[in-house]
Amino acid sequence: MGLTTITYTGGSPITPTLVEIDTASYSATARTVVHDILDGPPVHTLRPSAPHRGTLVLLFNDPTRAADCERIHRSASTFTVTSGDQARLNFEYVVTGDVRLEQDQSALNVWHVRVDYQAVS
Repeated sequence: MGLTTITYTGGSPITPTLVEIDTASYSATARTVVHDILDGPPVHTLRPSAPHRGTLVLLFNDPTRAADCERIHRSASTFTVTSGDQARLNFEYVVTGDVRLEQDQSALNVWHVRVDYQAVS
């Protein structure tokens, strides 16, 4: 299994034990704008579809590393996730909502950092 790392400007890479995408929206939501013209047919402004968004779940077996990850994701930064074995985990993202640190209820030595994100590339 390949190592997954998350990099950002000004700090050491984050290396979670495991990364999952809990929820994701990969639908190609159209962002075409239609302009109704009074004296002619409508004019269409074509825009690329919206980037995907969802919730990353970063698992750690060390509470200090999990807390550091949670703190880092509260900073104003763009993050790059790179995975050697999961192609869909190779993208840049920004935090768009909650960042939550939780201890696993069934495995007390596992901590989850949940990050609401939107891809930027």
